[in-house]
Amino acid sequence: MKIILNITLLLLLSGCGSALKNKEFNPVKNYETQKLKNGVQVLYVKEEKLPYISFSMMVFSGSATDPNNQLGLTAATFEMLTKGTALRSATQFNEDIELLGADLDIMVEKDYVNLGLQGLSWHEDQLLSLFSEMILKPKFTFAELSRYKKDTIAKIQQSLDNPSNLASEVFENKLFENHPYGHREIGTIQGVQGLNLKSLNEHYSHILFPDKIWIVVVGKYSPALKTNVEKIFSEIKIQKPLLEKDFVLKELKGRNILIIDKPDAAQAEIRVGHYGILRTDPNYQALSLSNSILGQGFTSRFVDRIRDQLGLTYSISSQFDVRKERGLFQIRTFTQNERVGQTVGEIIKLYSDFQEKGITSKELRLAQDHTIGKFPLLLETPEKLAYNLMILRFFAISDDYLLKYKENVQNVKLDSTNEAIHKSFDAQNMFIVIVGKKDVIEPQLRDIGKIETQSYKDFLH
Repeated sequence: MKIILNITLLLLLSGCGSALKNKEFNPVKNYETQKLKNGVQVLYVKEEKLPYISFSMMVFSGSATDPNNQLGLTAATFEMLTKGTALRSATQFNEDIELLGADLDIMVEKDYVNLGLQGLSWHEDQLLSLFSEMILKPKFTFAELSRYKKDTIAKIQQSLDNPSNLASEVFENKLFENHPYGHREIGTIQGVQGLNLKSLNEHYSHILFPDKIWIVVVGKYSPALKTNVEKIFSEIKIQKPLLEKDFVLKELKGRNILIIDKPDAAQAEIRVGHYGILRTDPNYQALSLSNSILGQGFTSRFVDRIRDQLGLTYSISSQFDVRKERGLFQIRTFTQNERVGQTVGEIIKLYSDFQEKGITSKELRLAQDHTIGKFPLLLETPEKLAYNLMILRFFAISDDYLLKYKENVQNVKLDSTNEAIHKSFDAQNMFIVIVGKKDVIEPQLRDIGKIETQSYKDFLH
């Protein structure tokens, strides 16, 4: 729930770290849930200390539902909700939000969308009215859609002209080729060009499916609010839901390298990885700890070897991107064009050793302590608690995950962790994307894997 706070709320929230002062952090706070008669569910997280309130809607459908000929439709649909309603023009709607000192935020992910409005609690009625109007009485206009398409296409082109963005984008596109995860949430240039009012209206009518909607209320609110929320959002009608897409992954065999030629690149961007794990994997906690040892933070193996010992880069990291279906595992870094071969070789060498030999008991213990130590930061504000509760609901995981977090992390065992590392990480079958000077880079990689090349200009239209 990436909510942008106004200056007043930032000052108020600056003292919200009290949980960290407690010796034992208790994640259980004042929250409750309610299911409306039409299937919409509501999460309330109460916080009486601060005069603020936020309303958000999380929809358990994201950009993975975009039609193949209109990639970017979900992002456009939700962005257009903020561009006027049946009762107010785009200008009037946004001016009314500004007059309240409120903030509007949209987050579109592969599997879900979050739309939020936040302001001071004494504007509760006005904020709820604006929030519900945006959701229940949208009005998509040709003028606003045309403006959105123009701005978004320019944004995509500008983003892909950045080597780091291009490397990350192409890595995911190629890994998930012909797959619902194979495009960025904002869409593609061709997909955005194909958007029209009919497709937005139809898509929204299906995506606003009660069984996949949560309304989230956080902050200080009046006793009458629950009745008002129930009355308003019970109006959402049960529609025909979106059809689920097929999630079929192509098999990765060997080390496949794509060099994107950018002759003026001052340095080379490198992405290395493969398919990841499911959030419901029984070894999720062990693998998360393992990855923190491999490539998270300045004490990781990658940083120690590639950055500190060899001086090949300033920054290197690895991460899992966990989704509803199998996501990805990615190693990302950059280096001089002349040192790409050495850098990729060292990454593979270290990664192979990690997969084969696993981690040590000392590394596991330090990772456990660090993970438990930072846990309160994930839940120290009501917004963070609400977001984590919603993520648990998205993955159908019990709230006990938060209650037993420390215990679960401490109970991760070395032998089973190393077994999971050997099974879930894969140094032999992977995809590698490099953006840089092809003529300099290609000769360095011929012994590492199968090489293909493309011009960076291919991705700018």
